[in-house]
Formats: sequence, C-alpha cells, structure tokens
Amino acid sequence: MDLHQLTDEVEAVSRRYATRHGIDRSGTWFLLKLQEEVGELTHPDREGQRVAPAGS
Repeated sequence: MDLHQLTDEVEAVSRRYATRHGIDRSGTWFLLKLQEEVGELTHPDREGQRVAPAGS
C-alpha cells in the first residue's frame, strides 16, 4: 500500500464518521483533530511508555 492509497482510505473513513455523527469537517475541526492525535502519540503515559515516578 502506498501513501496515496492510505490517504484515500483514511479520508473515506473520516468522511463516513463525520457524516454519521453530524460533524462539519471545517478547517477548525481538522486542526483540533490533528492536535488530538499528536497529543495521543506524544503523551508519556501511553501503553508501554509509562514514566517511572521520581525517586523510584
């Protein structure tokens, strides 16, 4: 699978999800969604990346 095919598939899923839940996929929505996804990727408490408490 190449990047263009993956992009098309993700777009189709996003479009269906927005239609089903009545979401207007505006520029603001895209920006907030991107921020949410980046936060999930960079959060230190993700499974398998737990940060040990200080002093342990």
